[in-house]
Amino acid sequence: MGVRSVIKVVLSDDGDTVAVGSAFHDVVPTSSAGNGTSTSGEEEIKNAGMVEVFRLEDGQWTPLGDPIVGTQEDDYLGASLDLSADGGTLAVGIPGRAKTILDEDGGVAAVVENAGAARIFLINNKVWTPLGSGGADGTVKDEMMGGSVSLSADGRRFAAGSSATRESENTIVARAFKFAGGEWSEVGDGVEGREETYDTAYTVVLSADGERMVVSNHYVGEAGPAIMSEQANSDLFVAGFDYDPSEEEWVVIGENLHEYSVGDKSGYFITLSNDGNMIGMGDPGRSVTGGRIAGHAHIYVYDPAGHRFEQVGPNIDGQAAGDMFGYEVA
Repeated sequence: MGVRSVIKVVLSDDGDTVAVGSAFHDVVPTSSAGNGTSTSGEEEIKNAGMVEVFRLEDGQWTPLGDPIVGTQEDDYLGASLDLSADGGTLAVGIPGRAKTILDEDGGVAAVVENAGAARIFLINNKVWTPLGSGGADGTVKDEMMGGSVSLSADGRRFAAGSSATRESENTIVARAFKFAGGEWSEVGDGVEGREETYDTAYTVVLSADGERMVVSNHYVGEAGPAIMSEQANSDLFVAGFDYDPSEEEWVVIGENLHEYSVGDKSGYFITLSNDGNMIGMGDPGRSVTGGRIAGHAHIYVYDPAGHRFEQVGPNIDGQAAGDMFGYEVA
């Protein structure tokens, strides 16, 4: 069996279904994995990634369907995950997926490295099968679409976050999709990053109804997320958006919730209440009274009168240097 490194765990609303992502898992080729994502060959596929789902039955955690595995080297499938409220729909991010572009004769015209992708699966008779056609696909080098994914409660809307770099042509950092007529279609034009926030990765979360989306960013260096790096990017932010169906676009709610400048060494990890009115934000790279990189977390609540999010209560700080308190929030 290939190397397993769990980096993401998500639960259904009732807590009876859990999905586990191992993005650095080396896939051992097999003739059939039972879910349409199996591979064949002789050598292990390095960093292909794997997602396993378990359900609580009679007091025991039992596998729900076969694992979903990556098909390409450095797919990093499972780097991001989300489950619908009932645990029957699964969103999977594949940020390292290369996109193959074919020419008119069906030959390979180009390969776009790290374009990324996100796919949605539905459990049916204990088999995970793709829900509809398509999903989210990156189109340019190092876009890393699917670095973050989020599902609505019913599993019929999802959002995917990507990266924006100065070298790539990508400027849209968060996209939302809805399922209708057997396929996924984009909702609105996506959220565009600002040039000063390039070289960052973006995290997205949806409200239960999929009508509100919160987007945050964090610095990504050559070796991946670098929340403790002295090279932390400026203008890290968290912002909320509501979907306006009349304009078919995502409209920002007030101003950005939080910003720090160069040297803060911070990243942002966020969660959103089901009604979309409360945001939990982790800032694990923040140096506070507890010490350097002790980290902290804070809560924002939506003020409908002012049409903005406002912080409630004081920051919750890590107790000691290096705690990185707030690395995950829920």
